[in-house]
Amino acid sequence: MHLTDSSALSKPPSWDRYGVVQQCRAHYLQRLVVVAQEAGVLEPRALEQLQEGAGAFFEAMVSAARRSGFEQADGLTASRISLVDDNQLEQELRRDDIARRLYDRCAENLWRLHLRCVTLLNRPELVLKDNPMSPDGVSAGLAALCAALGLSQEKILDLLDRLEQQLALHMPVLYGELADLLAQAGVAAAVAQRSIVQAPSGPAGEPASGGEDPLAALKGALLQQTASPGPTGGGAVQLAPAGGGPVQVVDAELLERLLDRLKTLDAFTPTNPELIMHGAGSDGPGRPPAALNARNLGVAGPDGASIDALALIFEAIFAHPQLAEGARAAIVGLQIPVLKLALQDRSFFSERQHPARLTLDRMAVLATGLPPSAGFEHPVCQQLNQIAAGIRNAPRLGSETFTAALAGLDAAIAARGEAIEALAAAYQPLVARVEQEGQAASVARQFLASRLQAGLPQEFVEFLEHDWFAVLEAACRTGGVQGQAWLAASGLVDELLWSIAPKQTQEERQRLAALIPSILKRIPIALAAIGRRLDPGSPFLDACFALQTAAMRGRALPPAAPARPQGGLEEAIQAPVGRGALQHYDLEAGGRLLKVLRYPEPGNITVTPGRRGEWLEFQLPDAGAGLLCGRLSWDGPGGEVLLANPDWDFAVYLGPGVLDALLRVRQASRCNATSLFDEAAEQAARLMAAAS
Repeated sequence: MHLTDSSALSKPPSWDRYGVVQQCRAHYLQRLVVVAQEAGVLEPRALEQLQEGAGAFFEAMVSAARRSGFEQADGLTASRISLVDDNQLEQELRRDDIARRLYDRCAENLWRLHLRCVTLLNRPELVLKDNPMSPDGVSAGLAALCAALGLSQEKILDLLDRLEQQLALHMPVLYGELADLLAQAGVAAAVAQRSIVQAPSGPAGEPASGGEDPLAALKGALLQQTASPGPTGGGAVQLAPAGGGPVQVVDAELLERLLDRLKTLDAFTPTNPELIMHGAGSDGPGRPPAALNARNLGVAGPDGASIDALALIFEAIFAHPQLAEGARAAIVGLQIPVLKLALQDRSFFSERQHPARLTLDRMAVLATGLPPSAGFEHPVCQQLNQIAAGIRNAPRLGSETFTAALAGLDAAIAARGEAIEALAAAYQPLVARVEQEGQAASVARQFLASRLQAGLPQEFVEFLEHDWFAVLEAACRTGGVQGQAWLAASGLVDELLWSIAPKQTQEERQRLAALIPSILKRIPIALAAIGRRLDPGSPFLDACFALQTAAMRGRALPPAAPARPQGGLEEAIQAPVGRGALQHYDLEAGGRLLKVLRYPEPGNITVTPGRRGEWLEFQLPDAGAGLLCGRLSWDGPGGEVLLANPDWDFAVYLGPGVLDALLRVRQASRCNATSLFDEAAEQAARLMAAAS
């Protein structure tokens, strides 16, 4: 999209262009390094190359001369065409996919940033892909980073998966920070040739009780841009000929003629959600139905602003990435009924709790958690379409029509919640197994704490806390602390620690000589039983040999290395989810699958209790770049929660402290509880205000 020249671009700026550009560049590149580190990239050379690759793209786009579209296409094509092998081609395609998804995921804040970059660089023709900080620039940085690492193809692709997870979490925030940075520096947003309304950030809930009504702000922004005379009095409507000409102030009786025209348009508007989803009545698939703007209807002034405000809001709703396709189609199909009501009932624009506005919000609430691809055939989308059809076919359209729809929506929301609660209840046997495992972990941890005293060699501490802890936990889970497995595993710990203590008598040395082969034989057998192995050259075995030799000679233990800090939860939070202390595994029984994320021993941590019934968006360590949205359907006394969704073939258990940890590292978020209608109006108002 090209942007129109504005007077703001031709005037000398009051800010230091070079200084602001360099400030943006530094912040942008610094945050890219943080993202890479969160994905597990720690090599200084690779991080340096990431900055160089993204920085080179940044400089190239900043310094690019104004060229025609053909000149730009020729230059970019020539620079990118090269002979590459299959591995390089696969990596490039993977990076392109990452960039493409970032454009979609970051659309709102990226567009805010882009409008100000147009002014900053004084380039009205600047397109989004040529923005110095666009996802294409991020892709260039990733290419340089991967080349510097020199890893195998499999490891590179795995790294790109982890990088995409972190980019998806951090880039929308970063683009918002950069846009705010430019705004604070006094860089105004450029004016686009046509209005583009991006998606709001989350599902709908309730409108806020305080603050300015976003719909009123949007109308104000539209009225500031109109060239029509001031507001009329006496309830008159201003009609503007579609072909131009002076605005005529006419009697309010013509409102009835306008409503008749809307009724005629409604008769020719597709109501089948499948037709709406595939572009019937619009410019093509993926676009909303043809906009009912004020110019097309021949209306100007305040009433024209009202019509345009609703058009922008419905365009934003149609572009909402977190609404399922079928849900979007059902909601957007109400544009004409809502417009007809708004023109007759002026309280629609003054009351944030108006039944029509709440109806749109509740429809989004009912659709929360649906897969984005869910179409009209999905049961929830069918419910939404039936409710929308009831509104459209009402004999007399009024506030009471939407009040009745609200009652139906509230009943449907409650019924869906009860169904998910029943679904979650079926997973309780698996949850009980997880709880038992947690108790076994606690017993194993307490036993080791009683044995690990100050002065023990570091190699022994690490082996017992990690490898042998798993053996003890499995033994306790199998037969309890009175079982043979537990007695054997705990007894070996005592034997191992005795074997490295100095032996002063001949009898002790003879016993040690007989015990050592038995210990070294039983350890790998026990580890193999739980799927682990002991490397013959491990530091533990080397230290064991040296210390047992010293013990045989009656020597004291050497000074222990300084105790390493106990990372616990905080250490796990700083590591990418799925590594470090966080355990991730599946439990299956009775045809049901439970995905478990928990800490072996969370300890004394402060947890924020979940709110049963709320929806959470999060990412599992093995889910690639896919985000899940589940309903919190059970919560335990220790902060553990169970998430369920009828569209999953599994449920998710988060142990104590895990939800807090995921929220802190931004790998989980509570689905937005604000109003869909208000968010769409706020988004449109911000863009209109920035462009004015």
